[in-house]
Amino acid sequence: MVLRLSKTLLKQAEVFANKYWLSTTSCAASSVKMNEYLAHQNSLPRLPVPPLHPSLEKYLLSVRPLLSEEEYHNTVKIVVFSVVVAFSK
Repeated sequence: MVLRLSKTLLKQAEVFANKYWLSTTSCAASSVKMNEYLAHQNSLPRLPVPPLHPSLEKYLLSVRPLLSEEEYHNTVKIVVFSVVVAFSK
């Protein structure tokens, strides 16, 4: 029983070590890619922030086919509440 348990623990430790190694190597690789991706960020022009109201309308149109009636109405309530809070500040 003790030998079996230790083999199981060793296998779990090996799986964990492999997952940890893969996650750290992929993070390092993605960090290099991100640095290359952002290399010219400072030379790019700043884009304007789109108006809130048309963006929210587009959001509601995009989620409409994905939600049930109840979910859609709850989403509309949340969006309206967000607009009220945003413009009350």
